[in-house]
Amino acid sequence: MRLVRHLVLSLFILLSVTGCRKEVQPYFPFTPLDSLPFENSNIKMEVKDTFSFSSQVNDIHFFDAANGIAITGNERIYQTKDGGISWTIQYAPADSMPLYQLLFTDRNTGYAVGGKDQCVGTGCMLPGGIILKTIDGGTTWKTIFEKQDVEFVSISVNDKGVLFAVCNGADNQVFKSTDEGNSWTSLNLVHVPFHKITFNNNYGYCTSIGTRLLISDDDGNTWKDDSVFDVNYSADIGFKDGVGFCIAGNINVYKTSGNGNNWINKYAFGLMGFTVIAPLTANNCLVFGRGDYSGGDFGYSGGGVWQTTDGGNNWASAQFKNITAVNCTSFYTAANGYAVAGNKLLNITVK
Repeated sequence: MRLVRHLVLSLFILLSVTGCRKEVQPYFPFTPLDSLPFENSNIKMEVKDTFSFSSQVNDIHFFDAANGIAITGNERIYQTKDGGISWTIQYAPADSMPLYQLLFTDRNTGYAVGGKDQCVGTGCMLPGGIILKTIDGGTTWKTIFEKQDVEFVSISVNDKGVLFAVCNGADNQVFKSTDEGNSWTSLNLVHVPFHKITFNNNYGYCTSIGTRLLISDDDGNTWKDDSVFDVNYSADIGFKDGVGFCIAGNINVYKTSGNGNNWINKYAFGLMGFTVIAPLTANNCLVFGRGDYSGGDFGYSGGGVWQTTDGGNNWASAQFKNITAVNCTSFYTAANGYAVAGNKLLNITVK
């Protein structure tokens, strides 16, 4: 199902037209190829360690330089207390379904979402979408919600402490919890498959296939489609200090400073380049992605990073031949964080 969805997303991307407001730098190839460790006047990146997990890491959360949590594609949750040098497994059920995203609302309380979007096993004994919760900083976890024939792909919290989770599969829905995840209700929103949900002040945003964001201006109580992009497939999105950045079409970086009412295309890159966005301040933002495109379905070399320090007006970039594209990040300060590229944990310092 996820492979089919990937092919559909690729078709959407190839058919999209990039004709937005033109504040966009033209695509240019990386030169030359660098390797990690890497350092320039703005950023330092190095490989901290190599994961030995049996499945890929889909998301991480670090509370500080030493303490962090990682979730994997086979429903494992790991904990580190030494900055990723060693990890202990904290959750390993028998069904081994993918986990996709982590959310911590404070140092002790956290959530993980995942699941399979098809009924698996005789009599559908395995759950579909799952939401897990910890109240001791990731040491122990328990299932607090299940729904068959879907997978929960993203979870967020508004400034009132209300939780929202989105799922794809038999029904693409937004679920809401007002009691810290003890009970969940569907908002019965009909929508194309979701990618990520996030909040900024009292505004909520859901990215998805197509040119539209699902937007709420009342803390998630009501939602509406808003046609804000002119390329298909809005993916990763993040806000910092009231300024938002969003990857759309995998090749464009959009920016908003008006609660998502107006978006400006600030950067465009080759074909299917960007994977993860990490806003650090209103002006400083990192975007990670694949290396230079050389042709074919898998013609990418290494991984890349783009950085703006002036709100998206100018970007610097570097390509690394000894890592793959970054697929998740966690910054515990505006200057310090970690990223995952394939089986490698990267330590990142922004100057």
